Amino acid sequence: MTLTKNETSILLNAVRQGIYFALLYAFVALLCAFSQHFREKIFHEHGVVENIQLSLLLGSGMIFAIHACCHKKWHIVSLLLASCCFLACCRELDKFFDDVTPLTSWKFGFMFPIAAFAYAIKHFEKTFKTLLKFVTTPSFFMMCSAIMVILPIAQYVGHRPFVSAVLGEDNLPAIKEFFEECCEAIGYFMIFLSSIEYCINTRTKHQ
Repeated sequence: MTLTKNETSILLNAVRQGIYFALLYAFVALLCAFSQHFREKIFHEHGVVENIQLSLLLGSGMIFAIHACCHKKWHIVSLLLASCCFLACCRELDKFFDDVTPLTSWKFGFMFPIAAFAYAIKHFEKTFKTLLKFVTTPSFFMMCSAIMVILPIAQYVGHRPFVSAVLGEDNLPAIKEFFEECCEAIGYFMIFLSSIEYCINTRTKHQ
């Protein structure tokens, strides 16, 4: 059986999604392994999980930034995505920036997306056309899934009143932190995988 070019592309997309699933499963298993060694310290400030989260965000941001430099056709969208990752990095370092820049704290990180969005608006027509292509790629849907894990699941399912109503007040801070940090780490890993998929998607000839 001979596959057409389109069928081959679809099959490769499916295979990559299977690989990403396996990598995500392995990532969760790695967190479990770390928990056996570090115990409650795994979620401490500047601890294992926080460093993993920061590394994933920095890695994703750098991938998008390098892609912006190497592929001019996609540089505006890539800059937008990189800026969001760098903002998230600042948010993860909120305690550090509270001490270093107490006036603005981590919020100075908004300068990254503000600058990127200003540049995108300046080149609105090109940005709009490129974004339309981007939202049809598998990487876009992977990023959407990651954001769902990071925001509504991690932040709202792990919301203090919700957790307290279901599990009571015993060990509430630890339970809340455990749920939120785990979900965020998984979401950031999904962002990292989607940054790799983004590079693959935007290098294909039909893009």
